[in-house]
Amino acid sequence: MAIKGIISKYGRWIIAIAAAALAWSCSPFPEDDLYPDTTHNDRNGSKHYPDRISDGCRKNVFIVYSMGYNNLSSDLKADINEMLTGYVPGFHPYDDAVLILNHSTAGSGDYKTPTSPVLYKAYTAGDGTLTRDTLIVYPEGSAAASKDIMHDALTYVKETFPAEHYGMLISSHATGWAPELYCYKVPDKSVSGLYRALGLDFKPLEKYTDLHPFTKSIGAHFDGRPSNSREIELTDFASAVPFHLDYLIFDCCLMGGIEVAYELKDKCDKICFSQTEILSGGMDYKNLLSYVLEGEVPDIESFAFDYYKMYAEHPNSGYRYATVSVVDCRYIDGLVDVVARNAGLITTLSKSSRRSGVQQYFQPNNSRPHGLFFDLEDIVIKAGASEADLAELKKALEACVISKHATEYFLGGLKIDHHCGLSMYLPDWDREIVNEHYKTLKWNRATGLITDNELL
Repeated sequence: MAIKGIISKYGRWIIAIAAAALAWSCSPFPEDDLYPDTTHNDRNGSKHYPDRISDGCRKNVFIVYSMGYNNLSSDLKADINEMLTGYVPGFHPYDDAVLILNHSTAGSGDYKTPTSPVLYKAYTAGDGTLTRDTLIVYPEGSAAASKDIMHDALTYVKETFPAEHYGMLISSHATGWAPELYCYKVPDKSVSGLYRALGLDFKPLEKYTDLHPFTKSIGAHFDGRPSNSREIELTDFASAVPFHLDYLIFDCCLMGGIEVAYELKDKCDKICFSQTEILSGGMDYKNLLSYVLEGEVPDIESFAFDYYKMYAEHPNSGYRYATVSVVDCRYIDGLVDVVARNAGLITTLSKSSRRSGVQQYFQPNNSRPHGLFFDLEDIVIKAGASEADLAELKKALEACVISKHATEYFLGGLKIDHHCGLSMYLPDWDREIVNEHYKTLKWNRATGLITDNELL
């Protein structure tokens, strides 16, 4: 059982007189060929299919950004197909728009044959046919899991599909805020000891980034093999999105942390994400578009609960594992002061044997690769915070965590006794590369969890 973590100007519409002339850019679902060979305009080397002009501004635009040039390729394509069996809006220029950026491998396990990321629009045509219009085909060998492609595609969305509200789902591998590839090829512990014993200056970031770009992990593009995964850094991800998001859904592993939410708090209002891994089947795509587009406002909380229930009540007991929460980033600042006041106690806890009693969100046998994700509230409780601070923490969590669900176990070996809806790093003082990296995060700068003195 695979796990995610080990992802022209205005809107299109169709009229009968144009349908025959433009048939080359449209085809019904299901459709494997998203690369029509026709005349096109250049857009940074990509095939750009001219849009039909409208002068309308939609209420909602929903984007699925699926980075599947990896071992989840078939799963992510299945997710999209499942989504399009449910509610899909129409083609009128004032209808909500569903846009999909998909990048898949040429075949299962083939990470060497270059393929093209494709941006297309899915809609229900006037005759009721489920249809897609190809908008952009990027050059073969491009990576959807890159800030450049993401920024280009979303800038096109902003220019071509102006809307009152935008929402987006990201689907691929991910490892939260961790440095790229760290959770797959973990450096040795205490590597600085030998350097210091020899009187040498150890600079962990330089040593690590000699081999790996220093980025946080969103998405995955297996460049020839899984160990050469290209990923998107969190700050690059934020800057690549040229509009404010009403909501952001991460169908990716281990993204459900305060570090991620705080880094993105000025980019989106709500985030839906998981504190643990996500099984490869992903979230509830069949009802996704109904939840985000059919109501007066997007119902992300019900979508999250449906995802949880889908696994918690799964007929196969081997699949009854899920954690999920919805966080309102507009109220997340209330957590800063109480965590900052208890930073010293958290440091003491992290260096003691009591750290083993803190609720973790990684498998016991993966403590070294993934041992970065603990329950935020349980950290502060186990650190020995005062009753007043614990009451303040509870109030702050209730303000920003508007939905949370967790099964009793995750993948059998992980018992979930405490689930506040946000994970946090409990510093491991032998992980100098991670700790140096952590100091660059907005959350650490706000709370002072890790300082230079604590790394000496």
